Amino acid sequence: MEKTVKLNKSDLNKTKTLLLKAVSGSGYTSEKQSQIISKLKNNEELESLSVLTGEDSKLVALYNSQLNEWIENNETLLKQKEDLKSYSSEIFENTYANNVSDIENALSNIDNSKQDIENTISEIEALDGTASEEQYQNLIALNNKELEYYKQKKELAEEALKSGDLSDEQIAEYTQDIQDAEDAMSDLNQETNEWYETILELPIEKLEKVNEELNDTLDTLNELKDKYDSVISAVTSTIDDEIESIEKEQSEEEDYYDTLIENLQDELDALQDTNDERERAIKLQQAQYELEKAQNQKTNRVYKEGQGWVKYIMPSNTVMYYQASSYIG
Repeated sequence: MEKTVKLNKSDLNKTKTLLLKAVSGSGYTSEKQSQIISKLKNNEELESLSVLTGEDSKLVALYNSQLNEWIENNETLLKQKEDLKSYSSEIFENTYANNVSDIENALSNIDNSKQDIENTISEIEALDGTASEEQYQNLIALNNKELEYYKQKKELAEEALKSGDLSDEQIAEYTQDIQDAEDAMSDLNQETNEWYETILELPIEKLEKVNEELNDTLDTLNELKDKYDSVISAVTSTIDDEIESIEKEQSEEEDYYDTLIENLQDELDALQDTNDERERAIKLQQAQYELEKAQNQKTNRVYKEGQGWVKYIMPSNTVMYYQASSYIG
């Protein structure tokens, strides 16, 4: 970029003042003087003025020389300003492009993270599963980050539109960037609302699924119960038959032992009768023996105090006792 030229109009203005004084004191008509004054105000070159003499005659050449120099310097300044403006615009464009690029990279990374979560959810649903609330909350958090970046992108474009002299192409570019950011933010808000609704529906879906699973389990248990009932019924029937058979055998055994006991009791009673008969026979034999002994006993001598040995005679009642005993039984 060229070095800036510092302009000084004081010399030119001094020359203009001297010319005005010289012209006003000349023999020019007022109309001619007005034309000269107008050219001086508009910074236009002057033709040689014949009425001016001496040093005043040099003022026109000096004025024209200073005017050309001033115009040249002014053009240089304008060019420098234009160069500076172009340079500033280039810097601004580069800065804007870099900032937008950084934002786009951040948005791309967030989109990749969101896609990973959405792929996982799709895999879960493909297996008839249900995504967790945490997964949807992570998606919402990523959406909120994206919203912040789109807000920054919109603000950059809005500031760019306020930057000053812009080409139609730049205005169209910044305006489109603002519109794109607003559209993206609207889509993100809608997506976030849908995920919140999904989170609210998660308990209902889980309950419905649990209910289905419970119903399936109940059906399975009922089928098992029916099978067990059939088995138990068969076992019970077998057990009842076995019990009936055992009871029958037990009854037969009881009848057998009752009969056996009765027979043994009859035998015992018969033996008892036999024993009683034998005891009576023995007693009869004993009584007969004693009777015979008593009847056959002769006189016996017994010693009595104060009498000495005397003859003993069995009392008649003793004989009668043995006689009676011989008829007992």
